[in-house]
Amino acid sequence: MQILAIAGGAGPGDEDTFGCCGMFVVLPLVFFLVARAVVRTSGWSALAAVALSVLPYLILRSMVAGYQPSDDSDVRADQNSGRHAVWLYGYLAAVAGLSALWVVLLRLVRWRRMRATPET
Repeated sequence: MQILAIAGGAGPGDEDTFGCCGMFVVLPLVFFLVARAVVRTSGWSALAAVALSVLPYLILRSMVAGYQPSDDSDVRADQNSGRHAVWLYGYLAAVAGLSALWVVLLRLVRWRRMRATPET
């Protein structure tokens, strides 16, 4: 950051940082956890995927809610990247939530089948 400050440029904003981390760190990890949750019906993996995607989504959502209209192109660019990051994390949260729902429904079906079979 100091190099950019010395050069007279501004560093990346919080929205850009969330977007970069979301794309290169959180996205692969959430998809790995979702796949693991669906294949193994792992509730912990589904819960971790939900937590990993929902927490940054809520933080970004509160940041985007505070945006004010601006004529400055740099501010508008930061706002657009913030809105894009909210969309990315919202998509991740939806996929993680669906995987958690899948795990719950699959476990419920298995539990009912085990109770329905007569024991000999």
